[in-house]
Amino acid sequence: MKLSTIKIAASTGLFLASALATTATAQEYPDRAITSIVAFGAGGSTDVAARSLVRFANEYLGQEIAVENRTGGAGAVGMLALSQGRPDGYTIGTVNFELLAFRPLERAPVGPDDVRFIMKVQSSPATLTVQADAPWNTLEEFLEAARQQPNKLRIAASPPGAVWNVAAGLITNVTETEINVVPFDGGAQSAVALLGGQVDATTISVQEVIDHVTAGKLKVLATATEERHPALPNVPTFKEAGYDVVFGSWAAMAAPKDIPEDRFQILADALKKMFDDERFQTFAAENGITLDYVPGAEFALQMEAEAASVAAVLAAQGLTDE
Repeated sequence: MKLSTIKIAASTGLFLASALATTATAQEYPDRAITSIVAFGAGGSTDVAARSLVRFANEYLGQEIAVENRTGGAGAVGMLALSQGRPDGYTIGTVNFELLAFRPLERAPVGPDDVRFIMKVQSSPATLTVQADAPWNTLEEFLEAARQQPNKLRIAASPPGAVWNVAAGLITNVTETEINVVPFDGGAQSAVALLGGQVDATTISVQEVIDHVTAGKLKVLATATEERHPALPNVPTFKEAGYDVVFGSWAAMAAPKDIPEDRFQILADALKKMFDDERFQTFAAENGITLDYVPGAEFALQMEAEAASVAAVLAAQGLTDE
């Protein structure tokens, strides 16, 4: 055999070995558990939904997905940790509406461009919720009381710049009312404040009030949805009352932005199967979770527009200079 033939054969062998190694690496992923970062506390609405989504990960991915709560800074700590995680496919996480506000508010150097969205999972529409025995049975009755006594009524919401605080500001702006917005650390604390009579209303999500509504302790006067929410079919929307308020939070799965394409696709395919699993769908329906699947690339485009809108709202509330 000629020397040139030997060289060609050797080169071909090396090429095939390299290709096989690459294929083997792709097939081997994942070969250990994956960490999913949740930027909010255990037991909260984001945490519960995230854990329910990935509880059957082993069936679809061959490995477990372990949820890790990293709290602080209204979600900034966890979402920053996700964006700075190793882009090897073993770190993913849940990101929320607050991701759009960190940079405009100068709270953390992280935004939607710093992660790669895998898929949108759910929407969490805002509400106007009061105690069950409150004197208002309709949205208009509540708003009329607010107009008659400006700044007397109190709405429990999240801290300035967080989603339910933005919701409260949007509601008061659109309805042309003056209502005190009282910040609490999160939805659970806002619900407790309303149940205890510390405030008159709250803007937190359907998911966060539905159990108290079912128990007869709270009532929802309106939902910030395009159409009536399936968990509250007898409750009108703000739009039905003549107010263009369609607003809420969302939750999406994301990874560090430089994740390899092959590993990203494996994760995206497996998480979509978990999303479609009848057990997850049933859990969501029973717990008032509004599922809203959007593929990652499409959702990223949506976030470009929404980020600009959020920046404008924050500026209107006097929270930024822009």
